[in-house]
Formats: sequence, C-alpha cells, structure tokens
Amino acid sequence: MEQNDQETIDFSKKWFKGRNLVIVTNREPYAHSHAEDGDIVCSIPTGGVTAAMDPVMQEMGGTWVAWGSGGADKDVVDSRSRIKVPPIKPSYTLKRVWLSANEVANYYSGYCNEGLWPLAHNLVSKVRFDNFKWKAYVRVNRKFASAVLDEAGDRDVVWVHDYHLMLLPEMLKKEKPGLTVVFFWHIPWPQHDIFKICPDHKSLLRGICASDLVGFHIPRYCRNFQECLERAFTREQIWSAAMPRVEPFPISIDVRDIERGARTARVKKFMKQLRDRYRLDGRIVGCGVERLDYTKGIPERLEALEILFDKRPELRGKFTFLQVCSPSRGEISEYKSIKTRVVELTNRINSRFGSDDWTPVVAFHRKVPFEHILAMYRMADVAVVSPLVDGMNLVAKEFIAAQVDEKGILVLSEFAGAAGSIKNAIPCNPFERDSFADSIYRAVAMPPDERKAMIRAARDEAGSYTVFDWVNGFLKAASEIAGLKSAGLEV
Repeated sequence: MEQNDQETIDFSKKWFKGRNLVIVTNREPYAHSHAEDGDIVCSIPTGGVTAAMDPVMQEMGGTWVAWGSGGADKDVVDSRSRIKVPPIKPSYTLKRVWLSANEVANYYSGYCNEGLWPLAHNLVSKVRFDNFKWKAYVRVNRKFASAVLDEAGDRDVVWVHDYHLMLLPEMLKKEKPGLTVVFFWHIPWPQHDIFKICPDHKSLLRGICASDLVGFHIPRYCRNFQECLERAFTREQIWSAAMPRVEPFPISIDVRDIERGARTARVKKFMKQLRDRYRLDGRIVGCGVERLDYTKGIPERLEALEILFDKRPELRGKFTFLQVCSPSRGEISEYKSIKTRVVELTNRINSRFGSDDWTPVVAFHRKVPFEHILAMYRMADVAVVSPLVDGMNLVAKEFIAAQVDEKGILVLSEFAGAAGSIKNAIPCNPFERDSFADSIYRAVAMPPDERKAMIRAARDEAGSYTVFDWVNGFLKAASEIAGLKSAGLEV
C-alpha cells in the first residue's frame, strides 16, 4: 500500500478511537472449498464490494460478517463460526452466517435477485415478488442481525452493504440503540413510481432509515431515495423519526494495485498466449468484461458489433472482440435466457463475418482469472462498458488503471454511474444500436496521438480518487456521527 493510502487508513483508525468496525455483506471475502485431493483451499470470490473492502479491512482490522457459501467453510471456523483472514498474515475476523438451501433459493435467488435487483435497475418486466420469498428475506436478515449482535459492542460502528440487507439496520438498533449503523447502497436507486412496485417497500425503507448514514454512488440516487421517503410517508411520520444523513460517495478501485498487477511478468505471459491462440498480432483488439447479467448490455453490444462489421467492411479480419461472460445466477430463468441470447448472437456474427483465420467475437463463458482479465485490459485498443443501467461499474475504472501502455480507449455507457466521474471516454447509448456502433468505430479509428492523450487524461482522473478516498470519506462521516452520539449530541 502506498504512503497516501496508508495515511488514509491511519486517519480512519484515529477517528474511530477504539471503536470496532464491523462490515456486513451478503458475499464473503474468502471462501473455503474441498479440492479433488481432499485438501481445503481458500479462494477469493469475485465481486466489487468484497474486492473494494478487503484491502481496507486488512489495514483497519475488525470483523466482517457474511454468508458462508463455501463447501468447506464450516470445516475451518471456530465454535462461534469465525476464522481469521486472509490466510497469509491474518488481520481481521470473518464471521460466517449459515443459510439453508431453501433460504438461498428464496432470499438470495428469489427476493433479492428476482425482485429487488431488476426493480433497482428499472427493468420492471423482470420483477417477481412473492410473500414466501419476503418471509425468507426477513428470516435471513434476522440471522445476520443475530450474528452482528454477537460481535458488535454498544459503541461500535456497523457498516451494512447493499440490497440484500435492507432490514438489518432497524433490527440492530432495536437491540442496541447505541450502535452507529451506516449503510451503503451499491446499485441504482429507482424513482418512487418504480420502487413502490415492491409490496414491502415501506418496510424496506423503514429498515434502511434506522441507519445513521446512508450512502449512494451519485447524487441522483440520493434524490430518488429521498423522494421515496417523502412520497411513502407523511410529513408527520418523517419529522417524528430520526432520519439518516444521506450523501453521495462514489466508489473507486485500488488504482496502484491494478497498475502493479498489469505490469507483472505473468500478465505479459497471458497477453502473449491470447495473441497466439486467437491470432491477434497485427489486429485491433477490443474487450468487454462482465458477469452474464441482463443489466450489463451484452446482447446490445453484440448487436452493435454486428452493425459495425456490416457498415465497416474494412474492419473485417482486422478487429477482434474478446468478451468475458462470467457465469452468474444460473439458477434464475432470466439469466439462462440471456446466456442463450448471447451465444446465438456470437455464433451469428462469427458465421456472417468470420473466416478460417479470423474470429470476430471470442466469448469466454466461464470464470476467468483476474490476471487473464488484466492481460485483456492491457492489450486492448478498445474496451466497451455498456450497461443499460449501473450503480457505478468498476470494470471501467479497472481498464483505465490497467492501461499502463496508454494505448486503449474506453467506450462507456451514458447510463453507468461511472459516466459522471470518467470524462475522458467515448460515450455510447446501448439502447440505440446504430449510434452505439458509431461510438465503437470512433474509438477504433481514433489517431494514436489523440488516443494516447485521452487515456492519459483518464488515468490522471482515476489516480486522483481511489477506493481509499471512498473509504476515507464514508468512514470519516461515520466516525463523526459516532462521536456526536457518544457526546449525547443530535446527529
């Protein structure tokens, strides 16, 4: 960790003045599983929240409460379901919450990802809510509450993350009013007319409003949340409640860590392997890196690429697009459908335009090691990040940080939260395929000197605000609230 980042963490430790920090997320930062030879191995699950918070917890210490989803997770914990992590140089405690298969199906796959996820992304045709799934959601939030209360002291700060745990702040405050509970929402927050589709929306709002501080990525989500409160409750109800502070805190990445990773010998080796295997030498290389999720705009991107190859025949044989489609939530029918659509489009493009020595689109329908992804980022001339809507999107920032050779250009959806903080990118509208294709072509055809100036400016932007600045801002606000509460002052 660089000096400035360490100073940020040191300041946060000082602000907390002996208070313990308890992080609560659905997904755990480390998972244990059984290898084929019977040994237990530890892995790092993918995910923006866990990737962002783990380096912070390694420096801050404290406790992380999360669902124990690994096949060998129960084999390595103590009698209180705890284990010290990371495996090398353990520095904080991971407390695991155990969920049954039924709870996973109804709370996680059901209420969270068939209901709240599409609702937050304004995809109302995909929203499904059922009362038995709501009951599972309540039950699992209570399990998390019990685990947190088992670890957190009366003066501690509990940082709850995301849509899986909206009821948790209220549950915690009922048992320990002295706790400072702060909440960060990592996905878009919709307008009230969308949010009220959820039959339980008032209960969810009351759950979050028990927090002392609620953070979102961008000001628009803050405004949407406050509008929901004003329209869901009467003025008297709002005035009589202790409402949280609501502020924007745009998340970022560990820029220097990505840069270091992109420069390693292993990444250079993977770059050569990709070039050799897919005959990329002398060709323009594009890349997209996503979970296979209907919010990420992958079919729309492939349709734009098809238009591009149709309108710009000079790119045939010269431009290859590498698309990572990491498997995600495959038990949900909507996710099965999106995979089928992506495979169909990929095959159609390759059949129409491909040749014996050139494949227009190379799709990876598997989990790809991050070092391989860094290789794609570094070697790409164009990266396309085109979600239909996204809370932030850290892939856009990762690509910029990994561009250590300063040769690639980012094409970025206007509807990604990151569009507000990344000015040096080519904007695109994934809903309008022809203009989307034009945006990709503009990136492909950009002169080298203009390309270098744009990516260099983007890298300067990225380096000026990192994940440690995000943590710094949020924990400073949390510690100020905790201090006011300890002094008996109104927050």
